[in-house]
Amino acid sequence: VGFCKAKRLVEARVLFEVMKGGDFRPNLVTYSVLIDCYCKSGEVGEGFSLLEEMEREGLKADVFVHSSLISAFCGEGDVEKGRELFDEMLMRKEGEEPGTLTYNVVVNGLCKEDRVDDALRVVEMMAKKGKKPDVVTYNTLLKGLCGAAKIDEAMELWKLLLSEKFHVKLDVFTFNNLIQGLCKEGRVHDAAMIHYSMVEMWLQDVDVVFFNIIIDGTLKAGMLNLPRFSKLGMLYEAMALYEKMVSCGHVPDVVVFDSLLKGYGLKGETEKIISLLHQMADKDVVPDSKLTSTILACLCHMSRDLDVETILPKLSQQSEHTSKGATIKCHELLMKPNNVHPELKLYVAQ
Repeated sequence: VGFCKAKRLVEARVLFEVMKGGDFRPNLVTYSVLIDCYCKSGEVGEGFSLLEEMEREGLKADVFVHSSLISAFCGEGDVEKGRELFDEMLMRKEGEEPGTLTYNVVVNGLCKEDRVDDALRVVEMMAKKGKKPDVVTYNTLLKGLCGAAKIDEAMELWKLLLSEKFHVKLDVFTFNNLIQGLCKEGRVHDAAMIHYSMVEMWLQDVDVVFFNIIIDGTLKAGMLNLPRFSKLGMLYEAMALYEKMVSCGHVPDVVVFDSLLKGYGLKGETEKIISLLHQMADKDVVPDSKLTSTILACLCHMSRDLDVETILPKLSQQSEHTSKGATIKCHELLMKPNNVHPELKLYVAQ
């Protein structure tokens, strides 16, 4: 056990082989620990070989052994093998049945392979077996449904989760998964509805990822639905979310500023751009290469520099500490002609 905890797998296996040749034969616990160690080290094949060996020795694998192997197989993308072991557990007449954790591993593996319908059937089986799905189960299903563009089914599941029939405490991931799926499909108003229900439940748990999703989705919906949405109106919503984010004590990151700068750059909102640059500098936000390109495009499109020179040196100093050459050089930005990028559509599309 000590060798396995220290991730010294070679020494653990040597000791295991010594035990097999001595008076102290490996028992179920010994096999279980070593199999789990192999699985967590990415050597699920060795772990499975040990399972076959222990069964030849007359030892019956418990739920821990099977769960370790199922998790490892699904994690490596071999969902079929994981499902095969899972089905074997269900068919056993003796021994402990798989628990919620094992079911969740299988559901997650199936969803990652875009087999959401199979995942839903596993959850139905789970309920029939008397195992209660938890928030992880439903978060995985929501993410899988949204990833498979089954937004209507995701919304139906969402409504069920909110009903009195279900006693599952939702978390921030529940909301984020659904909001991200809705924004991806351009259903920003539905996403806003989910957002408001989230705020009513527990505003303090809203995280920066949530704000990234909703702000980016709001702007993209405005771009993708020009006949129906007012860009200015969508920017107003996005900025309102940004301000709410700040008021909640969250520090906006490069994703948030990139989305807002692109939106205001397309509208030619010079004052807003300058204000955002000031806020970036004040909040010590270090631009990455993507945000650097957006700032450059915005400045090139502006008809005047205003007080940009007072902002850029600070941003330049901050970005000197970033990696892979993602830096902003003040003189490089100011030397660019104002008419290089008359529109920022290329940047928004990226």
